[in-house]
Amino acid sequence: MTAIQTAIQRIKPPTQAELARRIQVKPQEVNRWVKRGWAAPKHCPAIERVTGISSNQLIADAVKQKAGE
Repeated sequence: MTAIQTAIQRIKPPTQAELARRIQVKPQEVNRWVKRGWAAPKHCPAIERVTGISSNQLIADAVKQKAGE
């Protein structure tokens, strides 16, 4: 499970739409993050505030994906 998927599971209700609402982005943006396996780094601090998943964890997924792991 990626950090963005874990972040979604930590909110109530655990939906992409709810995370989007809480960090004030469009639900399509969160859906895009889930599909590619990582969140946009500029949104990581907001995701961390809402879910407790550290920005480092969220960004690590982006680095792994870009490195081809």
